[in-house]
Amino acid sequence: MLLTVEVPAGLAAGDPFSVEAGGQIFEICVPDGVGPGELIEVDLPIDEPSEARGAEPLLVDIAVPDGTGPGSEVTIEAEGVTFTVVVPDGLFPGDIFTVEVPQPETPAGESKTEPGSGPTGKPRGRVSDGPYPYHSGGTFDMQQAVEVYRTDGRWSAATVVAYDALGDTYDVELFDGQVKYMMETDYLRFIDVGGFHLHQRIQVLEGKGAAQEWLWARVDGMHKAPGSMFGSYSVEFIDGQKRQYTWEEWSTCTRQPRQRRKKRDDDDD
Repeated sequence: MLLTVEVPAGLAAGDPFSVEAGGQIFEICVPDGVGPGELIEVDLPIDEPSEARGAEPLLVDIAVPDGTGPGSEVTIEAEGVTFTVVVPDGLFPGDIFTVEVPQPETPAGESKTEPGSGPTGKPRGRVSDGPYPYHSGGTFDMQQAVEVYRTDGRWSAATVVAYDALGDTYDVELFDGQVKYMMETDYLRFIDVGGFHLHQRIQVLEGKGAAQEWLWARVDGMHKAPGSMFGSYSVEFIDGQKRQYTWEEWSTCTRQPRQRRKKRDDDDD
């Protein structure tokens, strides 16, 4: 299981620290060239939930209908799903072939959104397509990586999976698959990435000349070589593609839309 963790303060390369995941405690070491506050990806020996691995494909046997042949499009209804398949070469009426029943799209109104998809289940990216498709209307976006306050006083990494605008609360999923429901804003915090937030929405200028357009993306990480003053940023576009930008590109080809910031308790001091 791949897990993104933040190097704790006060540690240097080679120092060990503990990570909790899947109800287990693992000890890992800070990699070379990585300092406190930076994010690293570790591979832990934990089985991912079956949902994360993806459901097993559903296969059904289909008989080639009369009046059709190789290359013909045939409409099939199976397991409550209607879809179209093409008759393979060499098959004729009465012959049997196996097809995979496609997964139905998530019904409108469900809170869970798959990464790389907009509310309709189709890739989106252009600003002209409308507002940022992951925006919840609250402080934190859908599918945004956050840290959630635990009852034992620890902060644990999690992902926003639902937002209740009426109560201004969030459901977040921890990396061990546990879901914490109706978490108030004060019990969540952003994960900082080089002056930005992990998975913060951003607009990136792509293309040249008249073909230039602003695309929606989200901050995926920040990389800085040891001893270097500047670093590079990586983003993930809404269609799932990723790209890395040098410091110069980042400062000239990106812009930040207005985004609500989390109110801290000490703001009132």
